[in-house]
Amino acid sequence: MVLRKVLISKLTIGLLSVLLFSALGCSTSDTSDLTIMDRVSIESINGQYVSLLNTFQNEEVNFEINGNSIFFDAFPLSPIIESNEELVGLSGYTSFSMEFDKWLTENQTGIEVMLRSKDIEVNQKIVDGREKKLRLLFEPKEKGLYVDLGHKLKFELEVKNIVVDNKVLALSKTIVYHIDARRK
Repeated sequence: MVLRKVLISKLTIGLLSVLLFSALGCSTSDTSDLTIMDRVSIESINGQYVSLLNTFQNEEVNFEINGNSIFFDAFPLSPIIESNEELVGLSGYTSFSMEFDKWLTENQTGIEVMLRSKDIEVNQKIVDGREKKLRLLFEPKEKGLYVDLGHKLKFELEVKNIVVDNKVLALSKTIVYHIDARRK
């Protein structure tokens, strides 16, 4: 009688274990389970975007991605200008393009983006009529990510170097542009 109870309890535990493991085994997430709608193509990232920057003026930045190039038509310089007195009087915007590398995420539901460093030059006349040459070095802070669901793209650009009229300016604080964009 005792042997029968022990045997029944062992069988019950064994059966429950088999059922539990088979249920867990069926719910694995695999790339083959994704539908065509869930996956992105490498060209999905192309298009026009807008992002609200976290500056005190909450400026918008607009840009376009085509192939492996990103073009900013009016990139706000206000965080850079405010960081150093020698930059006062400069205009608040510039346009430039940057190259980047892109590849699909492992499960093909997004695109990882690595911007390449870019040295841009801006020539501007300031209040007294003199022209100043401003050179900025932008570097990616880390990889960016495009997610097709919601058409969102996130990346960060850090200002590594500021040169005005061949004079390197000391950065009093790190200047990072946090881009959290959505497709227009």
